[in-house]
Amino acid sequence: MAFAPRNDADLCRICSKPPHCLSETGDLVEEKSPRTYLTDSGLKRANDSLQNLREKLRQAVDADDCGQLSYLELENDLVAWQKAVQRFSTRTARWCEKARKELEEAEARKQADLARSKAEETTEV
Repeated sequence: MAFAPRNDADLCRICSKPPHCLSETGDLVEEKSPRTYLTDSGLKRANDSLQNLREKLRQAVDADDCGQLSYLELENDLVAWQKAVQRFSTRTARWCEKARKELEEAEARKQADLARSKAEETTEV
């Protein structure tokens, strides 16, 4: 069965094909690779995970009657993690743009070589 992405966010930013982290039906499979985060939806899932973690920590602090948990310390950790995701997202976007340009250049070289070989065949005949 052919892959039918739910939307363009599920396609790789580099090759516009579905990443290996999505099954042919478009369902997520176990994520073990950074390639997951080359998609917009992968980055969104990472940010959503941070938001869920923040909410769980907030609930844990609210339920902490002894006052042993410091919400501010936990919040600072979460902010640091969120900044790390943003930096990774920025680096990934730059890497994707560089890789896309390299792919375009390789395709242009391939087309030029093909045109050159056809021209040589024409002149030989």
